[in-house]
Amino acid sequence: MKKRIGIFLLSVLFLSSVILSGCSVKDQETAATETSGTEAKTYNLTMQISAAAGTPYMTCAQEFARRVKESSNNRLIIDVQAGGAIVPAHEVTDAINSGVLDIAAPNPSMDQGRFGTKVLLFGASGTTAGPNAMEYLGWFYKGDGMEMANELYKDFNAVVIGVASIAPAELFCHSDKPIDKIEDFKGLKFRTMGLWAEILKDMGASVVTVSGGEIYQAMEQGVVDAFEYCGPGVDWDMGFHEVAQCIGVPGIHSPLSSNLLIVNKTKWEELPADLQALLKSEALATSLNDYLEFSYGDVLGLQKYKDYGTETVVLSDELQKEISQRAKNLMEEYSQEDAEFKKIYDNQLDFIQKWIYREDALQPKYNIYNN
Repeated sequence: MKKRIGIFLLSVLFLSSVILSGCSVKDQETAATETSGTEAKTYNLTMQISAAAGTPYMTCAQEFARRVKESSNNRLIIDVQAGGAIVPAHEVTDAINSGVLDIAAPNPSMDQGRFGTKVLLFGASGTTAGPNAMEYLGWFYKGDGMEMANELYKDFNAVVIGVASIAPAELFCHSDKPIDKIEDFKGLKFRTMGLWAEILKDMGASVVTVSGGEIYQAMEQGVVDAFEYCGPGVDWDMGFHEVAQCIGVPGIHSPLSSNLLIVNKTKWEELPADLQALLKSEALATSLNDYLEFSYGDVLGLQKYKDYGTETVVLSDELQKEISQRAKNLMEEYSQEDAEFKKIYDNQLDFIQKWIYREDALQPKYNIYNN
């Protein structure tokens, strides 16, 4: 009797294992079918940057698209177009709003007319005496920067997923005469944009606005006496060393320059969660990649200016302090005029002051390379 009971129990255990095994196989087949179906679907997105083809900005955007395609196993394909290819460069945010573009990389300064001066706090070129690239990235990714950017851009049907084309400080200027004191700005026809334009006007300069592609001719024909554009890597490739005898450093007028990566909200919500996460991850990766790309380009470009014989004019500490104070005054003025500006500025100020405290306290000033 005990023997028959034992055989019965063994039979039950065997049948149970077969049934469970069958369920397991069925579940695995179902999961495989679902995964296969997900992998089979390809999402195609159209992206336009604000810069021209043949620039480092285009190279960086194409590298972003390549990495997204590779890491998604060809499930997410981004077609990158240069500035002006689909819509004018300064209208990419409107194109995101309307759905003409799926992804765009506007420089925040181009959106000042849409959002007011507060948008300049999001890595805009010409944010005088503002944060450097690493301070800004810290605030954007580890502080409240991305959340605040999304709050700003949500009314344009846009989701902000990261920072693109972030570059270190620009050259302060190109000119035929040294610019190293306040008096040198009076009556000077200076090509620039953003916050720096307002400060220059206050110092007596005449601000001229022309596109990057028009700067060479404007300087050659005397339309401008001085100009700023990018860092030495980009500026050298633009041929600016041919039309100006001097470059000014450091770039206190623009300690960083960057673009935002924005996605059409409807298109974003069509993407499965894993591809949304992948895009955000690659956006973070492209921030570092782009910074390294521009920084190394500036290493090479600065050496080319030196070898060419261009005079390098170093701004005095006194002039830099004066420019910084004027920028701070302007920030406080904007804060009084716009409560939203004040909210973002105060948040950024608190984070970056703590970041700088950490940097000053822990990072040594001397090392074997500069001692």
